[in-house]
Parts: sequence; structure tokens; C-alpha cells
Amino acid sequence: MGSSPSDIVSFHPLFYTVQPNFYQTLSDMVAKLRALDVHEDKMIREGKHFVDKKEFLIGEDWITADKLSMMLVEKLNDFHRAQFVKTIERLTNHNYGYLEKDYINGFSRFVASQSEALEAPDLMYKSEGRPFMTSDGRRKSCWSKATVVGNGVGKYVINGVDFRDMFPRQQDRKQASSGIEKYQTESTNELQNSTEVRQIENDGSVVESTPENSPTETITVERIETVQEPDDITMDNIQYIG
Repeated sequence: MGSSPSDIVSFHPLFYTVQPNFYQTLSDMVAKLRALDVHEDKMIREGKHFVDKKEFLIGEDWITADKLSMMLVEKLNDFHRAQFVKTIERLTNHNYGYLEKDYINGFSRFVASQSEALEAPDLMYKSEGRPFMTSDGRRKSCWSKATVVGNGVGKYVINGVDFRDMFPRQQDRKQASSGIEKYQTESTNELQNSTEVRQIENDGSVVESTPENSPTETITVERIETVQEPDDITMDNIQYIG
């Protein structure tokens, strides 16, 4: 005797969502959230104060979409992860979320904070006794070194030039200086920054970009101001800084 379509029961109640395990997980989180609400109401009625114990999340972050896919054995993307994060953070931010610590930690990964992974280096001092600290950074082909000097007057220097002189156009100068002027007014530190563009060779070596060895031309503010014809600039001879 054959079965009619109405007699067929899907393997999982959320089968037709395509990602039943994922939506079941979200449903479980909501159920836990409601249970915590009930517990909180009980504590309020009894006049007991809750203790905020969210510190168990310090140094942790949520697992990636790929890891979540492997855990739930379903194909998930960033959209699903965003839904997941939104839901689990509601659970985490609950006043009694720490009661579900073990469950929450099952979806998190430990990320060592900078304060735990690195020790702050001791300040260095100039010959005149002023403290300073230097740090290097990189973005694409732009390399930068920044030095913060204490006991100053809020100067901000880029490649030996005051930052305001880096922008000949008044509109650019106003846009760039909006936050810097506040820094100069309130800070007693001085910031010295130097940047350069470097070319990465195929063998991994680094070659500083100079007119002699660089196959491309670095377009600076001065270069842009002196260009007379639009054809003078092409995608083949422009190398953007930063």
C-alpha cells in the first residue's frame, strides 16, 4: 500500500530550511535565552542580586563560517555566520549568560590579546630626557615608521614636513586636519612619521622604489600639480601610496 505525500514525515523538523542543523542551533540558543529570562525573573522576585561574570569571554572570538560549517556539517556562508553571531551575542550579553559558559565556549576560539601575547616595551629616552617610542607598520607596498615623543607641543610631522604642508589644496588640508588639530590642541606628545614605497620582487626581496630602480612612477602631490595633459597619467605609470 503506497503512502500519500501527506503521510511522509521529514527526517528533521527543520528539513525544509535546507540548513536544519544551523537553524536548530539558533533555536536552541533562543530556548536557552528564554530559560535565562525565567531564571532572572526568579532572582528578581527573591531579591537576589546577580553577579556579572562575562569576563570568561575576554580574549575570545567567534568561530569562522568555515569552522561553523564543519561543526554543523552544512554549507554555510558569511550571512549565516552573521545570524549566528547576532543570536549567540544576545545569549552572551544576558545578565546570566555566564551560566551557559560551557555551551558558548563551544562556538568560540581563543585569541590571545596583545596585552597577553606581548609585553609593552620600556620607553626610550632622547639625550635631553624626553621619552619616545618607535613602531613600524606596512600597508600593501607602503612602509611606515612612526615615532611618538613625549613632553612636546603636539607637532605632527610626515617625512620631515608639517602635515599641513603635505596638502597644497585648501579643501584637502581642511579635510585632513579636522582630527589632527584636535590632537594638537589636547596632546602634549609629538608624532613623527616617515613613509616610503617599496617594490616586492618575485623572490621575496624588497627593493626601495627610487627613480633609478622602480619600473613605476610614484605620483606625489607635487607631481599631480605639474601634470599638464591627462594623457600624461596612465594606469601603467601610477603607483599609489598607501
